[in-house]
Amino acid sequence: MQAQRVIFLDTRHEQLPLAMREAYLADVQAWVLGTCRAAVRAGGCSDRSALGLIEALYGHRSFEGSLARWRSIGPHASIRREFQLSDDAVSLMLLAAAPRLWGALTHVYAAICMPGRNFVVSPLLLSMLLGSRPATLRELSADAPLVKYGLIAIRPSGAILASSEVVCRLAGS
Repeated sequence: MQAQRVIFLDTRHEQLPLAMREAYLADVQAWVLGTCRAAVRAGGCSDRSALGLIEALYGHRSFEGSLARWRSIGPHASIRREFQLSDDAVSLMLLAAAPRLWGALTHVYAAICMPGRNFVVSPLLLSMLLGSRPATLRELSADAPLVKYGLIAIRPSGAILASSEVVCRLAGS
């Protein structure tokens, strides 16, 4: 019987290798786009042209299961473990960081939430994307880990901003 070899990748301190980082970011982006598509189809969007905008900017990428393979080794996984985040909190963190990772997503988010107005990531937008207002409000409360540890900031205007550290860690830089 041949001994099995186990590969352990400790992403708490080491970055993902370049090829893995590119695959990770592509999967996160596809998951965010899939979440946007689902929000539009669920009727949370006031402007159906958001689907056309997604297709024009990003094409017809699939998102089924793409983020699941990163649950243990992706940069968001190390943040989840470090700060004891729930699955909803991780989803909100990724959704809040996405426009800073991919600038064109600001147009998609704006089309989903407030066509024709200045864009901000807001609790309303995040609850539409997450599909649960109570979960969104719970994870954005002052004593919840996302806010308590500064992973996201909630501006006086209500705008939500992912911290630079979170964006850098997700991007692998």
